[in-house]
Amino acid sequence: MKNETNLSNMLPYATAFVVYQNYNEDTYEPMDALKAGTIYPKLDMPYVGRWKKNGK
Repeated sequence: MKNETNLSNMLPYATAFVVYQNYNEDTYEPMDALKAGTIYPKLDMPYVGRWKKNGK
């Protein structure tokens, strides 16, 4: 094919950084976890808008 792309020459768009969580930590009950979007209470943070520079 004429328009084939060589994926090995492409740069990644982003790299994910995922903090390891121990499963033996406090966790939500299944229905509460579905509502919060996470099973870990430590990761349950409200969205307060976009990040602002210098805390302003």
